Amino acid sequence: MRYLLAAYFLFFPGFPQAEAQAPDSIRQLLDAAWRAYDGQDYPAMRSLAARSLELAARYEQEGGMADSYQAMGRAEEGMRNWAAALRNYQRALAIQEQRGARREAASLYQDIAILKDAEGNYETARRFAERAVALFEVLKDSFALANALVDLANPNKSLGDFRQALGYFQRADTLFRALGDSVGMAISGYGAGDLFYQLKEYKEARPYIEAAIPAFEREEEYAKMAMAYNVLAGIHEAEGQRAKARENFGNSISWAEKAGDSLSIFDASLNLAEMAAADGNPEQARRLLAAARKALGKKASMLDQASLDKVAASVNALEHQIENKRLYMWLSVFLVFLSGFGALAFWQYRKRKANALALQLQMIEHQRRVNALLDDIQLSNESARLEGEKRERKKITKTLHDTVGSQLAATRWLQEANIEALRNGTLGQEDMQNVLKMMGEAYKNARNVERLLDKDSIDWLDEVGGFFHALSERSQLEVKYVVRGLEEKPDWEMGLAIYKIVLTLAANVLLHAEARRLSALITRAEGGLSIHIEDNGVGFDKNSVQYGNGLKNVEEYVRQYKGRIRVEPRPGEGTAIDIFLPENK
Repeated sequence: MRYLLAAYFLFFPGFPQAEAQAPDSIRQLLDAAWRAYDGQDYPAMRSLAARSLELAARYEQEGGMADSYQAMGRAEEGMRNWAAALRNYQRALAIQEQRGARREAASLYQDIAILKDAEGNYETARRFAERAVALFEVLKDSFALANALVDLANPNKSLGDFRQALGYFQRADTLFRALGDSVGMAISGYGAGDLFYQLKEYKEARPYIEAAIPAFEREEEYAKMAMAYNVLAGIHEAEGQRAKARENFGNSISWAEKAGDSLSIFDASLNLAEMAAADGNPEQARRLLAAARKALGKKASMLDQASLDKVAASVNALEHQIENKRLYMWLSVFLVFLSGFGALAFWQYRKRKANALALQLQMIEHQRRVNALLDDIQLSNESARLEGEKRERKKITKTLHDTVGSQLAATRWLQEANIEALRNGTLGQEDMQNVLKMMGEAYKNARNVERLLDKDSIDWLDEVGGFFHALSERSQLEVKYVVRGLEEKPDWEMGLAIYKIVLTLAANVLLHAEARRLSALITRAEGGLSIHIEDNGVGFDKNSVQYGNGLKNVEEYVRQYKGRIRVEPRPGEGTAIDIFLPENK
C-alpha cells in the first residue's frame, strides 16, 4: 500500500484521468520517492523519481523535472553511485538556475557539496558549500543557512583549516540555538567540540561534546553518539584521566556496534590498543588491534592501514622491550646466583676451619643450656602445681558461695523471721525446726563439696527444684518455680551453671530484697535456655548501687557461656532479671 498510488501511474501512464492530474501525480510520485528514501529503499526511490521525471518532461513541468533529478541524485548517492548522483544533481541545478529558483539552486549546491565531501574532493565540496551559504544568506533562511554552514565547515576541517571550520560550526550553533533546534545544536556543537579537541583546547571542547551526546541519544543517532564518545574519550586521555578514557572508548564501541558503524569501532579499538601498549599490556593491545582490523575489513584506506601499522609497531617494540627486560632479569639473577655460590663456597671453607674449636665451645654451651632447661622444667612444674591448686581453691570457693551460701542465706532469712515472730509472741516449734533443717542441708552440702563437683552424681535441675521446694515449705515467702520445655536435660556443665545462677539470684533476693514473692522460670528458647527471676521487693537504683559478689558471679557465668543478661531494677517495686544461655558454646 506504501507506493500504491505511485505504482498506479507507473503502470497506467495513458489513462485519461492521470493525464488530467499530471502535476499532482508528479508531486505524489516524488512524495513516495522521499518516503522510500526515509526507509533507505534507494532502488525504489530511483524508480519512483524516474517515473516522476517522465511525467514532468511530458507536461513540460520544469520544476517537477528538477525535483525529480534531485531525488534521483539522492537515490544514486545512497547506493554510492557517485558519478550518476553528480550528473543528476547538475541537471537539476541547470534547470533551477535557468528558472532563477535561488532557494532550490542553493539546496542543490548543498547536495553537491555533501557528495564531493563524501568522495574526498574537499576543494570542490568547499566551493559549492560557499555558494549555498551565500545564497541562503541573501534569502535570509536561518535554518537552511545553519545547515549549509555545517556542510561548509566539514571540507574546511578535512583540508586542515581548523580555525575557519571552527568559525563556521560556532556560527551554525548560534543559529540553531536561536531556532531552538536541539539536533542541529548537537551536530554543530559536536563539530566545534571535535575541532577544539584537534586544536588541543580541551576545556573548550568538553562542554560541546558532553551536550551533544544526550541530544544524539534522544534522536537515536547512535553513529553520532559513537563519534562523540570517541572524542570525549580522547579529551579524557589527553587530560590524564585514563580510566574515564577507557570507559568512553568502550561506550563508543558499544554504540557503534548498535549503529553498525565499523569506522567508529575501528577508531575506538585503535585508541584503546594504543592505551594498552602505553600501559605495558601487549596481549590486550594485540586483541584490540585484531578487533580494529576486523571492523575495518577490506575497506582500509592507506591512512587507516598506516595507523594500524604504527600501533602494531609500538606493540612489537613493547614486546621486545619486555623480552629484553626479562632476559636482563634472568642474567642478573644468574650473576647474583654465581656470586652467591662463590661467597658460599668461601664461607664454607672458613667455616670448616673454625669447626674444630666451635664444636668444643658448642658442647660446653649445650651442657649449660641443658642444665638451665632442667632447672626451668622444675620451676615450671612447681608453678603449674601451685596454679592448679589456686584454680581448684577458686572453684571450690565459688561452688560454696553459690550452693552452701545460698542455703545459708535462706537460713538467715528464716532466722530473722523467727526473731520477729519471737518478739510478737507467735514463734512456734515448726518454725525453729525449719531453721534447723535448712542449716542441716547447708552443713551437708559443705561436707560434700567434692560430691557437688562430681559430674556423674548430680541432676542440677532437680537440685534447683529441691531448693525452691524446701524454701516454699519452710518460709512465709511465696515461691513459684516453673521448668518448661526441658524434657531433654541440658548437659552437666549447663545444668551446673543454671543451678549456680538461680541459687545465687535467690540468695540475693532473700538477703537484700525484703520480698514476699519470688518467681523463677526456666524454659528452652530458640538456640538455648532462658532464665527469668523476679521478686516484688524494694528494688534498687542502678546508678547508686554497686553489684556484690553474687551478681558479679552470675555475670561471669553468663560471659563464660557467651550468653546475655538484662537486669531491670524497679525501685520500690522489685527486680526482674532475664538471662539467655546458648546451648552451643
